[in-house]
Amino acid sequence: MSKDNEHYLKTELYTLIKQETEIFEFLQAGSLDGLWYWDLEKPDHEWMSPKFWTLLGYDPAEKQHLAAEWQDLIFPEDLQVAINNFEQHCQDPLHPYDQMVRYRHKNGSTVWVRCRGIAIRDPSGKPIRMLGAHNDVTALKQTEEALRQKNLELEQLALRDPLTSLYNRQAFSELLEKELARSIRYQTPFSVAVINIDDFKAVNHHQGYQAGDQMLRSVSEVLLAAARYSDTVARLAGDEFIILMCQASTQESRTAGERYRANIELFLNQQNIKVSIGLTSFTAPSNLCTALLHPLAKELISQATQALDDAKANGKNQVCHFTDRTRSQ
Repeated sequence: MSKDNEHYLKTELYTLIKQETEIFEFLQAGSLDGLWYWDLEKPDHEWMSPKFWTLLGYDPAEKQHLAAEWQDLIFPEDLQVAINNFEQHCQDPLHPYDQMVRYRHKNGSTVWVRCRGIAIRDPSGKPIRMLGAHNDVTALKQTEEALRQKNLELEQLALRDPLTSLYNRQAFSELLEKELARSIRYQTPFSVAVINIDDFKAVNHHQGYQAGDQMLRSVSEVLLAAARYSDTVARLAGDEFIILMCQASTQESRTAGERYRANIELFLNQQNIKVSIGLTSFTAPSNLCTALLHPLAKELISQATQALDDAKANGKNQVCHFTDRTRSQ
């Protein structure tokens, strides 16, 4: 729209701004959290409006109109971002001087500010002044962070069993597939253990579900304490747990399985809790198709479950490996 066709209210407002300083002050106070005007020919000199200093908890009368005043309060890494944008904006007017930066409030808290500016140039195009505006976006950033934390919590809830806080079956399956992929690349062995509490149904029947829930929590705590740092302990379903043992061969898995079983018996003997454990071990060939990861993960869980069935059938409170089953057939 040409100037001849500009709306009369816009023209009237611009005239008021030029003639009535209180109109400008109203616009500044109502829509901004500070103005600044910088002398690029004398870069130490920079006027900051009082509202900027009150935003940071300072008495404006205590502050000099010097660039060093605010540069001492801005986060160093954010200052570098602002400097980079300033240099690019001076070279190219189309490059925006617009960034979110953090300042240290007088009370030690962090204040997030959107800082925008425009270079004012002489007839040759050389930047001689910089006009800028501040907007306090701290509340927005705090809301974003709260949402991020809540999303992380929801993600964790989606991956965790609510009773024991162990990983759930879905999370375990995803980790198992990742371990399969790692085994393909490095040909490293790993093992899976499926653990079942012996005679758990009788506990629920005679002592009630609260006692059963406490038993599940007790077993999960002992398993976690016995696990290596690299082991992943999860709740498979009901009274069944599952453990992924990275870089554990068949013999190493037998040793680990017996450690898990013995620890349950040792630390929970007053509750007369015992477990049966089924194991399987696997080393992926380097030419294994990655499309088979999901069905193979399911098959490994099935193998460990079959070995668990053998442990149950052979008297419970013992460890059986899937290779024992294949040798006996």
